[in-house]
Amino acid sequence: MLSAVIWDLDYASADAFDQHVSDYAPNWWGSQWVDPNFEKYFMYRAVVLSDIPSNIDLPQDPNVPETYQLHQNYPNPFNPTTMINYQLPMTDYIELSIYNVLGQKVATLVSERQAAGAYQVEWDASGYSSGVYYYSLKAGEFYNVKKMILIR
Repeated sequence: MLSAVIWDLDYASADAFDQHVSDYAPNWWGSQWVDPNFEKYFMYRAVVLSDIPSNIDLPQDPNVPETYQLHQNYPNPFNPTTMINYQLPMTDYIELSIYNVLGQKVATLVSERQAAGAYQVEWDASGYSSGVYYYSLKAGEFYNVKKMILIR
């Protein structure tokens, strides 16, 4: 979105000025000054927003990721806990689940709407047997799966 600033200059002579008339009184969107001849000038500012594409890069919040990502768990292989990191570029309903090698869901770690940002979830696999497990992240149109190994 392109943002353009338009300045408009208005003029009133000192004898036409009335501080109680809003057209000549300063307010939050304008400023005024007086020249040595007591002539009053007003400068007004208006911001116009349009959908015209531009090559102006607006600053982005450095804490908000640009893409969806599911990172490899750490440590891997692990015993009995591991950390799973992921990031969301926008608020979305997400589901982070664990599956065994047969494709059966054995745990759901997160199933909720989350704001944009980076997240870390710990999985405690104390009650699970050694082997290969998969974890998946579903968020909107994004879906990714990673493999991890539990060693006892």
